Amino acid sequence: MDLHGVFPPIPTPFDGGELDLGALGRNCDRWLAAGLHGLVALGSNGEAPLLDDAESDRVIETVRAHVPPERLLIAGVARESTAGTIRAARRAAALGADALLVRTPSFFKPWLADEALVDHYTAVAEAAPAPVLLYNFPALTGLSLTVPAVARLAAHPNIAGMKESGADIGFISELIDATPDDFDLLAGSAPAFLASLLAGAACGVLLLWGAVPADGFLRNPETGSLLRSPLLSGIVAFLFAGGTAVGVAYGAGAGTFRNDTDVMNGMGKTLGTLGTYLVLVFFAAQFVAYFNWSNLGLIIAVKGADALRASGLGGISLMLAFVLLSSFINLVMGSASAKWAVMAPVFVPMFMFLGYTPELTQVAYRIGDSTSNVIAPMMAYFALIVAFFERYDRRSGIGTVVATMLPYTVVFLVVWSLLLMVWMLLGLPLGPGAGLRLP
Repeated sequence: MDLHGVFPPIPTPFDGGELDLGALGRNCDRWLAAGLHGLVALGSNGEAPLLDDAESDRVIETVRAHVPPERLLIAGVARESTAGTIRAARRAAALGADALLVRTPSFFKPWLADEALVDHYTAVAEAAPAPVLLYNFPALTGLSLTVPAVARLAAHPNIAGMKESGADIGFISELIDATPDDFDLLAGSAPAFLASLLAGAACGVLLLWGAVPADGFLRNPETGSLLRSPLLSGIVAFLFAGGTAVGVAYGAGAGTFRNDTDVMNGMGKTLGTLGTYLVLVFFAAQFVAYFNWSNLGLIIAVKGADALRASGLGGISLMLAFVLLSSFINLVMGSASAKWAVMAPVFVPMFMFLGYTPELTQVAYRIGDSTSNVIAPMMAYFALIVAFFERYDRRSGIGTVVATMLPYTVVFLVVWSLLLMVWMLLGLPLGPGAGLRLP
């Protein structure tokens, strides 16, 4: 089930105290004409707790008649009892609901600890004929699902996601970290959603205004190009400013950011999750600095070039040997630009002397460099990959990443080397004006 998109919780219209199903159908047609991905019936906006079972069933039946099969109908089925929720879930699925939205029971709050809520949702998920969505709305129920409880429930095969109508960004971030990638989290705070969209749109308009016109203020003032322009030289600052604007707008709209102290606390909490990454980067940076200071990268590259020159290799054999050399050097020298800066002055002229174009040399280099990147501890992002691994397996480390990705490295190296061989045998050009051999 694809829950990506916008699914508005629709109101339930009444006329004289009775359901106005005609108005409900016309409203559904109008909303769906706007390109929405689906509708949520009998949510909080739909006044679900105030409808009896017969009224609820008629609402679901009416909405389903107007929502085409390729769009989703999410129906609220929550009742205070587990048995009542199961009966409502079965009726809603029989009436065509694609997913079942189950709000937390809340009347007996002192007894609704994690274990009770997990048992409730598990029983509903086991009996429900359609996927279940957890529904957390602490402002109305006075009760909130905890991160550990959601993490346990996310492992159930019939619990597809969660609608979180709170506005605590930190809580939402913790939910994302604690649940699998296929567990969808739907944001239910409309003011925060609108505020963040407006902030993002404003940042986008500013960038377009400065970059699209030929005389835009973010272009190079001398050449009018985007290369070597304020836009590219300040891209990190632009990303920071844009992300900050959207985040602050969301927090202000949701009510979680009331002053600058709240913003700073939110930033600090988020940066706290990068602790492992920062420690690994610190020690990796020290090693890289000492490695470069020792000139080992330069020595290895020059000695390798001498060995290739003395071997008498040519054609396909020479390029495959260069692919393997590039792949090996990548394991001990992290920066791609530094490797190329060291290797290019040696290998480009040497291969040109043998009749091969610089473009072919760079193709062979990129094959070797790219295939071993993900198992190279010296790669700039390797520490970040290890940190992400540890989120899902706290026992993992550098060896876990290398062992996991090594088969991919071997397959890519073999396949791309074979492609290079075929390319050279057929004598195909590498691009416009870029052949394999010099004239």
